[in-house]
Amino acid sequence: MTEAPETQAMPEQDSRPLTPLEIFFIKLGGITTAAIVFLVCSVLFLQSLIESKIDELSFLKGGHVFWENVEAKVDAFANGNDIPPERKAKIIASIKKIADRYRPYFEAAAGSPPHN
Repeated sequence: MTEAPETQAMPEQDSRPLTPLEIFFIKLGGITTAAIVFLVCSVLFLQSLIESKIDELSFLKGGHVFWENVEAKVDAFANGNDIPPERKAKIIASIKKIADRYRPYFEAAAGSPPHN
């Protein structure tokens, strides 16, 4: 006769229900872990975003790079398209209107007699 191997039953562990305080600390640990992971990911993302934006800001760079950018912008401004004549006339008319409106105040501040 062959004997079947006897399997020893694992002793049952004492499984008691968790207390409300233990449940609270488990939930607190999970939420804290999620918050830390979220904050770390946010900081890393913002850091990379800020670094890429700083590279684009030429006015933060000094020396040769700064002056090359200034030269390129001045050249683009000088050789760029001019605004349409009707828009230019409208802007000039607006500036004249503002000058006429506030000229007496500037003359009074300068001590000149008003023109009438």
